Amino acid sequence: EKAGWFKYVKGFMFGRPANGDFVWTLDRYQAVLKVASEYNVPVIMDMDIGHMSPMMPLVVGSMAKVELNGNSVSIAMEYK
Repeated sequence: EKAGWFKYVKGFMFGRPANGDFVWTLDRYQAVLKVASEYNVPVIMDMDIGHMSPMMPLVVGSMAKVELNGNSVSIAMEYK
């Protein structure tokens, strides 16, 4: 199912889209949560990542520990 992409998923993080809120008739929350809810894991929306400033750089391939405290998110990346 889904080529094994989400076999070990622990959560989802999404930034803000550069091209607006709506895709066809869905807003980004409806589009993401419909699929992500199947996995019963945390979902963090509107993070300071992606294509909209301010944007925190994330290292592809790093192992990350994500902590959420209220509206504050911290990400510690480890390179293995």
